[in-house]
Amino acid sequence: INKIMEKHIDKSFDKQLEAITNLTWLPWIGKSYNEANRKLLIVGESHYKKADNDEEFEKIFKGATEDKEFTRKTINESPICREWPSNFFDNIHRVFLENNDFRKELFWEQVAYYNFITRLMDYRKKERPMWNDFYNSWDTFIKLIKVIKPTDCVFIGVTATYSFDIAMKNLKIKYSPVKKLEKIGRVYARISKIEIDNYELNLTFIQHAYGRFSWSKWNAFLKKQNGELIDYLKNVVLDDKTVKY
Repeated sequence: INKIMEKHIDKSFDKQLEAITNLTWLPWIGKSYNEANRKLLIVGESHYKKADNDEEFEKIFKGATEDKEFTRKTINESPICREWPSNFFDNIHRVFLENNDFRKELFWEQVAYYNFITRLMDYRKKERPMWNDFYNSWDTFIKLIKVIKPTDCVFIGVTATYSFDIAMKNLKIKYSPVKKLEKIGRVYARISKIEIDNYELNLTFIQHAYGRFSWSKWNAFLKKQNGELIDYLKNVVLDDKTVKY
């Protein structure tokens, strides 16, 4: 499996990324990401693991936390190799491409992905990240984007917005406050913007893609908001002549 993974990822940023102290797991960076016309960073929320008891969870927690490649293995095992199904990743495919029937590696080779919260959550206890987890993760995020410089950044989930303005203020980052746009389902779409050195990045926040998620409505929103990105991904991923429908 790891041999398969090596074919699809770009490790050229690893040295710089490993220097980011609070980055528990290296982000997935697709092998074509750096050359792409639109460099998309998808930001998930947290990694969850199940265990039968506290002792087992401690073991799993330790193993996962010490494994720098944990996020990468997750992407490789689930959406690429389909070892275990995930409604979350299927919805990510649909929200960007309106489709879940294509060669998944072509999509993942184009994009970068990481989870915003840098500690493992306990699925048994339905654990949720605290406000502080989100607040502290903005510093890690800023350090990460300085290295991989995405052109587009889409958060799958809106909870990070509640600590955004104060985090940016305290980190002395030039930013536009989070703005609520239309309500889709139960969630308001949100946008904001940050500026570092001469680099500007628009952030888009959509509903978390797990469970009840209207991917078609959110796709329509992303087409309005990140139209060039959606067109680019469709051209590269879906127009590949080897796609089997």
